[in-house]
Amino acid sequence: MSLWWCPILLFLGILSFNIPSLQGDDEFEGLSHLNIEHSFDHGSDPVFVKRGTITISSMTNNLAQFIQAEPLSENERRKLQDLARENGVYRIRVPVKVGGPLSGNPSLDYVSTFIRACSMYESLLSDEITLNVDPNGNVIGVSITTNPAVCVGRDMDLENLKEFNTTVDIRQTIVAPVPDTQSYIEKIENEKAQKAKGEQGDNRSFFAKYWMYIVPVVIFLMIASNADQGGGGGR
Repeated sequence: MSLWWCPILLFLGILSFNIPSLQGDDEFEGLSHLNIEHSFDHGSDPVFVKRGTITISSMTNNLAQFIQAEPLSENERRKLQDLARENGVYRIRVPVKVGGPLSGNPSLDYVSTFIRACSMYESLLSDEITLNVDPNGNVIGVSITTNPAVCVGRDMDLENLKEFNTTVDIRQTIVAPVPDTQSYIEKIENEKAQKAKGEQGDNRSFFAKYWMYIVPVVIFLMIASNADQGGGGGR
């Protein structure tokens, strides 16, 4: 059997081996998920239920979307209406690790925030969720705003409060350069040492410091004096 095709296969293998990955070097590029939970309860110990999932396709390019788990039930819509009328708050929370275990884990840590329930109610569930994420993929903060953001006391049709209209904004924290404090301290210490050395001064006597200037002047004066005396005798 002819082996003329072997060099071609070898070339294709080398070519495919050297093609760079299209996902880039970002560890968190690709799909990652965060369950987002919310609560319509009063009090300091609210019960959270799943609201939906934030799917992150790229942190560096701020590509993420919210997918609602299911439409709000009639009971949930009435709870939101009651919270709005009583000037209560609507709460959300997300786990601190992107792509980590989803809800249902009692030991999972969360970051949370809240907004006036009337804002969610009167905006007809139109909101923006902002996630602050560190370089390691940990969520260090979450915030929520609505459009419009103010409450004017309007009554809304509960039938229009089933679906969230949510946008997601991801802000990745950039590590700032660490100052070289050791070099700065050494520089300060060297400046102090040089200043102290200059303040010590020269303790030699005036003649010891300036004899090289004094001696020529004295010699010049002596010569000038002898010249004057010789000239006076001749007259």
